[in-house]
Amino acid sequence: MKRFALKIFLFLTLIALVVCIPGVIFERLAINTTNVSPYARINEVNDMKDVDADLIILGNSRAEMGYDDSLMTSLCGMKCLNLAYSGYSFDYEYHIMYESYLKHNKKPEYIIVDVGPIVFFDHNKPVYNIQMLPYLNRSEFEFYIDLCPQLTKAHKILPIKYFGKMAKVMKEINRLMYPEENHTEKKRKVQWNKNKDFYGKPQPLENNKTIIELFGRFLAECKTQNIRVILVCSPLHTNDGSKYFDMEGFWDIVMWCNKDTQFPMATYQDFFGNDTLCFSDPGHLNEYGKQLFTTKLIHDLDSVGIINE
Repeated sequence: MKRFALKIFLFLTLIALVVCIPGVIFERLAINTTNVSPYARINEVNDMKDVDADLIILGNSRAEMGYDDSLMTSLCGMKCLNLAYSGYSFDYEYHIMYESYLKHNKKPEYIIVDVGPIVFFDHNKPVYNIQMLPYLNRSEFEFYIDLCPQLTKAHKILPIKYFGKMAKVMKEINRLMYPEENHTEKKRKVQWNKNKDFYGKPQPLENNKTIIELFGRFLAECKTQNIRVILVCSPLHTNDGSKYFDMEGFWDIVMWCNKDTQFPMATYQDFFGNDTLCFSDPGHLNEYGKQLFTTKLIHDLDSVGIINE
């Protein structure tokens, strides 16, 4: 009986090692990469210590591609930082970027939140993703465990976390060790995407209840902490972008979240109209559009006394 138990123990130990060694390699590569998405942005904000920006920008890819924080700093005289996280909705932005930043930095005086109808109030990709698993032991990823029915607190333990996922782990190890151009942080396009059917049909209104409620709590939290929030919708191409979205329904949600806080709201959704010189695609500005929009926004916020009061 003892001999049989020993064999079982040795077998389980071997299985654990088979799972653990690739898992350890994967996690070390993931938390140290600076050029492979989505790990790079998570690592970047985790390493931000004593930055202590006066003004931060939150949002997704529309914020990343729409706001030049260096230009903002020179225009308004405050230290500005773009904390946008491309491809992810507000719940990811709040927990992964904002909470991580606040662990090692002072709270900002101002926050510009780029609100929009695209990947803000809902997810646009499968929530459960092996690329998030290396970070499960961090407090800001508790929301992710709650978000994914596939995960429990036990998945913080490495053998359990990657059990049955060796093929995906090995694929990520290869991607991290030999990053190809299409795997790394993509360079933003300068020229207009000529695909006229980029959206092509009316898009459903994003209204994930959990994310909407979190956004409302975030605004209330900022009000309590005397952080001044500005809600901004950056430009969308009119004919190929905003016309496909329920902008009225979107703004109803934003105003509902802001009803008790009454932070200033500014929409530039049609600021560039159909001028393709300013967009890389119907939902995102190119570098030229970013410079124009950033300059206009700071001028407007300054001229009406929202910043630099």
